[in-house]
Amino acid sequence: MTAVLRSFPLSDESKPYIDIYFKPKAFDVLDESEKQLWQKGEKSPRLRFCRGKARLLFSHVRLIERSGFAVKQSVYGREKLVLFEAGIEEAHGLAGDLGFEEWLTIRKLRAHE
Repeated sequence: MTAVLRSFPLSDESKPYIDIYFKPKAFDVLDESEKQLWQKGEKSPRLRFCRGKARLLFSHVRLIERSGFAVKQSVYGREKLVLFEAGIEEAHGLAGDLGFEEWLTIRKLRAHE
């Protein structure tokens, strides 16, 4: 079976939303270099809930330093990959089935000015 991942502009970012970030359930047994990827936010699965729908997103970036500046570069050529779209309970359940647990929640309450 071949998985097809979609990526598209998340226009919901101009609306209030909630992001629930996840980390591996087995975080404590990861080697130190792998832990660093998660702690620095270089790998970040998250559930974005906006306007009654939820998207399970995944980002994997490299931090690159040039001329004293650090920038993020996506490993997959896109900032966020959409892994799944459904209701919040189903998307949250899938994250758990994939071996992740909630880590932190960010609530964006206002649209961009």
